[in-house]
Amino acid sequence: MSEETRHLLAHLQTRLRAAAGRITVARLAHRALLTGGLLAALLLVLIGIEALFWIPVTWRSLCFWLLITAAVVLTAVLVARPLLRLAGLLPRPSDRLVAEQVSARHPELEDRLVNLLDLGAGRASAAPAPLLDGAMRMLLAGVQGVPLEDAASFAPARRMGRLATLPAAGLLLFVLAAPSTFQGATGRLLSPGEHFVRPAPFSLAVTPGDTK
Repeated sequence: MSEETRHLLAHLQTRLRAAAGRITVARLAHRALLTGGLLAALLLVLIGIEALFWIPVTWRSLCFWLLITAAVVLTAVLVARPLLRLAGLLPRPSDRLVAEQVSARHPELEDRLVNLLDLGAGRASAAPAPLLDGAMRMLLAGVQGVPLEDAASFAPARRMGRLATLPAAGLLLFVLAAPSTFQGATGRLLSPGEHFVRPAPFSLAVTPGDTK
């Protein structure tokens, strides 16, 4: 492989790594919004149940730990992996995997991008070096103008963002419509194991205040 071809291939691999970062960010955004929407929906349901029924302390504790468990599990399953990849604690997607995703977004590439990486990695037949170098130059010329960043699509994150606003809007509407009820139900839900006495449905008033 000539020095110029090696330089062009290194530049292409740098672009693929940048595309891998964008793919990870897009995936993280989608999964974070999904996690937030699910947790907001669950919180809205649990607060609504507590506000209506003043559920017993045992069931209220179960609801509290259900909310905590859901938050931990969803974060671990959906958010942790792309977040750790962005932090560099997990390996990023391979260049070949990113190349396959780019090729899926640009069918006109066919398998040229993958073949180029295979040739650069030495996965080729025993052809003469000048012939391999010429093949790589031809493949590089065919992929230089392709926007590799298009492999990262933020459309799923935007759709999920619109869906996640529904339970969040429900919580906001609850707060605005009945702030004291929302605050009381939330406080009870977040106090597992603590007993609360439901207020009587009536009140007595003595007027003008003289007990005699």
